[in-house]
Amino acid sequence: MMKKIMMSVIGLVLLINLMSILSVSAITNDEVSYFYPHGSPFDINRECFYNGAHCNQTIFMCFITIYAPNQSIILNNTQMHGEVNYYNVTIPYTDWPNGFYRSVMSCSDGTNAGSEVFYFKINPTGDNRNDSLFLILALSAVIILAFGIAFENGYIGFIAGSLFIIVGIYVMSFGLANLNDDYTRAISYVCLGIGLLCEVSAGYRIAEETGLTNGEFAGAIDYD
Repeated sequence: MMKKIMMSVIGLVLLINLMSILSVSAITNDEVSYFYPHGSPFDINRECFYNGAHCNQTIFMCFITIYAPNQSIILNNTQMHGEVNYYNVTIPYTDWPNGFYRSVMSCSDGTNAGSEVFYFKINPTGDNRNDSLFLILALSAVIILAFGIAFENGYIGFIAGSLFIIVGIYVMSFGLANLNDDYTRAISYVCLGIGLLCEVSAGYRIAEETGLTNGEFAGAIDYD
């Protein structure tokens, strides 16, 4: 009984930690204006406003400075090209690392000047998917597996194994923490292995509970 109570307490603590992590992740992604795939050139298009209207590109000049994830300047005071309703800069480099980039856009007409800070993110897929789903699935799998072990329930263990397999497929497809390389693939293989092991073990446990391993189920059928 005490073992089950302790497992319940541990599960509750893990859930609280999960909610805390997800709240931090959501705030971080909300600050990002653009997402770009790693290894591909991309364009940054940003609007400029003066007195409630778009800046006149023939008068206002805009420049951009970009800071790498390690906060070093990776693009310094580069002039942006004025388009109809926005200013543009093309980033031709394909070796910029994954991570969050802080950008400072400054515009001036010689008399009036202003600047703004915005963020963009380079990741393996170029979308705004963060690690929240991975954290939900991974911690849920661990918590459910812990309950399955505590209550010695094969059905709960089978669900945990299925979640580990889903986690492995997710990491293999989308990477993890801005990475999608041999390390993340190794993590995916480990998750898949744990998932398969849990499912096989849970399946055998269920078979024992239902009498399939000792012939009870077959013996219950009257062939006479």
